[in-house]
Amino acid sequence: MASGATRRRRRPPGVDYSRALSVELLSSALDYLDQPDVLRTARVSKWWRAVAVAHPCFYRVIRSDSSPADYVVDSSWTGHKKLHAQLDDIVTGSDGAPYRVVVYLSLRERGYGRKASDETLLGILSKHTVPRLQTLFPRITALHLVLPDTLRPVVFDMLRNPAPVLESLSLEFTKPKRHNSDDDSDDDSDQDSDDEEEEEDEGTAGSDAGSNRQAVVMSPAPMFLPSDLFSGIAPRLRSIDLTGVRLGRNPIAALSRVRNAHIDFRLPIRSLGLPPGGHFPALTRLIIGIHEESISELGLAEGSLDLPVTLSSFCLRVFDDAFVEAILENAGIPNLASVPAVELEMVQQSDSRFDWASFLFDLTGSTPRNMHIGYPERAQQHFFTIPSDIAVSVEFADHRRRTVHWTESDLSAHEDTDDEDGGDDTLLQHFACLRQGPLCASLQDVTVAHAYLPALFALKSLPALRRLEIDLDVYKAQFWKTRATDESDDYARGDRTPPRRPTPPPRRPPRPPRASPPRPRGRNRRGRRGQWYDDESDEDSYDRNDPWREDDMDGIPRWYSNWENSAVECGLLNTFDQEEEKHTLQCPALETVVLRTSYSHTKVHMRQLAHFGRALGLLDRQEGGRPRLALLGVELSCTRYGTLHLKVFDDVEQVPLPAVRYRKDDRAGNYDPQTDYEDYASDEEAEV
Repeated sequence: MASGATRRRRRPPGVDYSRALSVELLSSALDYLDQPDVLRTARVSKWWRAVAVAHPCFYRVIRSDSSPADYVVDSSWTGHKKLHAQLDDIVTGSDGAPYRVVVYLSLRERGYGRKASDETLLGILSKHTVPRLQTLFPRITALHLVLPDTLRPVVFDMLRNPAPVLESLSLEFTKPKRHNSDDDSDDDSDQDSDDEEEEEDEGTAGSDAGSNRQAVVMSPAPMFLPSDLFSGIAPRLRSIDLTGVRLGRNPIAALSRVRNAHIDFRLPIRSLGLPPGGHFPALTRLIIGIHEESISELGLAEGSLDLPVTLSSFCLRVFDDAFVEAILENAGIPNLASVPAVELEMVQQSDSRFDWASFLFDLTGSTPRNMHIGYPERAQQHFFTIPSDIAVSVEFADHRRRTVHWTESDLSAHEDTDDEDGGDDTLLQHFACLRQGPLCASLQDVTVAHAYLPALFALKSLPALRRLEIDLDVYKAQFWKTRATDESDDYARGDRTPPRRPTPPPRRPPRPPRASPPRPRGRNRRGRRGQWYDDESDEDSYDRNDPWREDDMDGIPRWYSNWENSAVECGLLNTFDQEEEKHTLQCPALETVVLRTSYSHTKVHMRQLAHFGRALGLLDRQEGGRPRLALLGVELSCTRYGTLHLKVFDDVEQVPLPAVRYRKDDRAGNYDPQTDYEDYASDEEAEV
């Protein structure tokens, strides 16, 4: 190549090669994706995001939630004007863009419940709202309706229109709180009795006794979803969420392609009609909610919850664990063992004490391998977010998974109690039942949140454990509760390595002699250094910061006394307590310990980490046979020399976070990047 010639550079690896895809092909691909998938696709590159946003069939959201401003004195709904204006703008808008429409219409208990308001609301929906929605049905991709129970006929008639692009349907009916006289309360009781009679006849009219009452709006509403839903035309419907609606005994053609379903039963269940497999032949994810009033005295029919063979994930939500045994055993789910992922979610525990440990590892022909103790995985919950307190999940060798959730439990290890070990003892007692099964002998990988770390020690021994991962996303110091002496202040200040004996500071040069001041009568007194002086004229002769000043006349300079006290105090920290750990976990095959976090400035004290290693039995191992410590985003507390005072790990690997990320309550002003974060200011201190 000639001198001075320039060589052609190669394209860097960060170049977006997705531009090679034509706009027409990318647009057609986006047209067949669901709304969440389109949003994820828009994050691939700037080019894809521009095409997705500029696509003419992108989405437009219309939301109408019940609020106090939407109602007048007589509780009639006035928010329909804004909703109707938005619907008219889409139908007869000047832009004429064929938007995909997402409709949220929520009218909860606030604002209705009177006879006048029910009649007014029925007239508004039937004459104005429903015709507008029917016009937009060919363009609606997601429909979320939360309406009073008296509007079932109007809603069911509207849902008989074809929905060619509908992807998600959420339907919830609520029971209004009546504000009428006592006669109306009698009508409500008659309404409930008619609903029970209607369940027996599957949507037929009630008895003659129920027909004599005066209806508030109209005749009893049908409880069953119409069999001609969307006239059988809903080819893209994949997700459905039903609350207070039953499916009936006839199969619904529009539900044949549904993959994710959530059915929340808030009605007395005497017969489910067809099992879920009859209505959803292509179902892959199913969530069933059972409440206290769902199961009657007659119980559930045998095989009423028969699951489809295509199901890969099943979640059963119950209000009380007393219902679990009746549903799993008496209801008859013969193919539950073949479902890869089964989740059991309980709000609270009753006196029956359901044997949840047997549910976790009672699978014949399979060996448990991995276990997760901590917070539930939000990604597995498609329809709602549940503030679950704790979740225990076990994965088997054949990749089947069993999970138990407690949404309102008292198992938090961070609760303030009089006893420091009160939360730990509660966790140990609750998880002690896991030692009875084959779980401890075969576990190889355990992931536990830091808040529930004491629960791991309830297993006592894990002979096959190879990898232990501790999640520190929700972290509250201390990392490990040590049994230190009172002099060491329970390691509250972190690691303090004994300082070296410092070099004596230079003595203060002697002060030049000066004439003694005159001695006033009656005002002279004896000073510490033996001279006679006056307070006002010779006040600087006594320096409190003089390092050579003698303390308590013992002849020891102040600089040496401070170093000696610090060395004694740190010497207590540098030695393990003679007393053994209260709880231990024997892990003879442990190879790796991982501390993981997604947030910056997460620090673990070295000495507390060493005590934790001793509780795992690592102190008894020879050098070279100890596990490896991996710190993923976690920082060790800084000491003067930066080494552990006692080796419990052979290798320490630290991987920093790619970017600074603060927790929700953290502020960038709380941290000083110029310091070593030893003077870290907590949120409580920052607010002060």
